[in-house]
Amino acid sequence: MPAAAPSTDLGESAAQSAARGNPGEFDVFDDFNFQGRTTNLGNASGNLTGNWFSSAVNNTRQAMCLYASPGFQGFFVFLPQNGGFVDKFDPQANNMISSVRPSPDGTNC
Repeated sequence: MPAAAPSTDLGESAAQSAARGNPGEFDVFDDFNFQGRTTNLGNASGNLTGNWFSSAVNNTRQAMCLYASPGFQGFFVFLPQNGGFVDKFDPQANNMISSVRPSPDGTNC
């Protein structure tokens, strides 16, 4: 079951939501609301070290899946392509994401 419902419909256009992070990147942020240290994960696939991020934006052409446990296990967060974002992860997901990969079919994890 998903841990957070990402959105591109918070009264913003896709272009406005894509303004967070960098064009063409899958960026994760240390703090809520796209603040703090930023890392571009690109179309990464694998286990992460540190479980440190609190918000994310996907400005790539590939939907991405973030998982609570290594090896793409546990609860997940689905980020649609072209501007999908989470400005504040739910408490169960905040600083808990341990693996990431592109969505297998572009519509779900």
